Amino acid sequence: MMRLIAVDYRERTQQFSFRILAVIALFAAVILAPRPKGNFRVLVLDPQYFAQANNPTWLPIGVACVLSLFFPLVSLVIARQGIHADRENGVLTYLLTTKLRRFRYLASQFLVSCCLLFTILVLVMPGSGLMLLIQYPGQGLSLSQFLSPFFSLVPGIFLISGLGVLSETLPGLRGQLGTTVLVIALLTLYAMMTTMTWYSQLFNFSGIAFLMAMIRQSAISAGHPLNTVLMLGGNDHLSRTGTHQLIFQPLALTQTEWLAIGGTVLMSIVLVLLAAFCLEHRPLHQKTNSGKSKLTVDLPRPKDDRFHSARTANFRWQQLLGQQAHRLFHSQNKWWWLVAIGLWLLAWVVPVGSLRGMILPIQYLWAMSFFSQIGWPDDLNGLSAWEGTVNHATRRAINSTLWLSVTFSLLLLLPTLLRQGIVAWPLLGWAIMLPVVSLMLGQLTKSGQWSQLLGTVILFLVVCGLTGPLPLATSLVGMVTGAVYSLIAVGCWIVIEVPQSSMKY
Repeated sequence: MMRLIAVDYRERTQQFSFRILAVIALFAAVILAPRPKGNFRVLVLDPQYFAQANNPTWLPIGVACVLSLFFPLVSLVIARQGIHADRENGVLTYLLTTKLRRFRYLASQFLVSCCLLFTILVLVMPGSGLMLLIQYPGQGLSLSQFLSPFFSLVPGIFLISGLGVLSETLPGLRGQLGTTVLVIALLTLYAMMTTMTWYSQLFNFSGIAFLMAMIRQSAISAGHPLNTVLMLGGNDHLSRTGTHQLIFQPLALTQTEWLAIGGTVLMSIVLVLLAAFCLEHRPLHQKTNSGKSKLTVDLPRPKDDRFHSARTANFRWQQLLGQQAHRLFHSQNKWWWLVAIGLWLLAWVVPVGSLRGMILPIQYLWAMSFFSQIGWPDDLNGLSAWEGTVNHATRRAINSTLWLSVTFSLLLLLPTLLRQGIVAWPLLGWAIMLPVVSLMLGQLTKSGQWSQLLGTVILFLVVCGLTGPLPLATSLVGMVTGAVYSLIAVGCWIVIEVPQSSMKY
């Protein structure tokens, strides 16, 4: 099994998506480090009493607090991606015919996911250490003060890895829809884990319970019980500048808390054992568009028996668009389309005030399973390899997919656009950006889970009341956001098109 783990780990660390994650992790501290000045604060703690981010102990605790929100979501995708990729490319089909035990295979996937997540977490630390030297020159902190916040995230690595392995074997949670359901569930449960209750310690998938206990314990040691905690906050607290020093100390874990950590690790092993019973005994019938990608090519019949090579002189865009539309339509089943149509019709009759904050994000949340199916399935079913043998076929296939997905996205927006009026024009940038980014991520990562994760997090925040990601032209910020979306769409389109321009036919 160790050889299987080593091979899988080496293969997945060489993937483009993991290398991008590694670079982001290395420089995460540059973005997530708490700063004493600025309009945007990573971590705000009783600003009317405590001086904010004025000593180096703030940096690791601030970075770890923000990671506690996003790291479990990334961990879930990584944990699910291994089994999902093996199922899509046929490796799992082969393994099911061998004498390899199912638990051994799933245990290897679990351990590889844990190793990958430990690698990402370790890469965050050098960046944090560098930011300490830049932001707090000449000031130091103990090794335990630096490492303790990051170690708070370790138990969640085991739990999320076990959950990811189990969810990818359950019939109702396999594939793209399962990613959306689990991401929404984790974001909902995150708010329940900020206090040290028995369930927050046992199901501590994010580490936020230990981090908040560390923060509260340090505040009590400073002589002031904590009242206000704000992560990723704005500038409303700048007029309330405290002067008291807050130095964070490592959390002194009790025996009960150590037992809870052991229970978390044990629970992750139980999840892998359950996954062994849920893993399919025979290859699944593929219901994605990888099984519906048969492209019909009509070649002109030669007038004699001599050999004639295939030519593209008789190419017709309407035929290609029709074929691509048929493939995209069959990437989802009829029940999915019925729900999508129902939500679209509902957008015409609900009150206008509910459109941007509720109906529109739910429409796009539902549509994420559609957008996550573009850009990568053709590489798995061999269609991309065939397209590379025909002049301009790859570029035309990509462009037709892009046009159809953008058209579908604009069609989703149509009720909101017409009912909101001219102030809704920044939403056009969102509607165009989403499919372009999804296509780019699908091509680069060979998976639809990363685009689904990104879209689900943004739209879930909108449903929860943060309507900024779906802007209106009622303020300068809304207009700038719409323009930024358009620029992102153009940049991603260039990333998609440039490799095709450099190809030699």
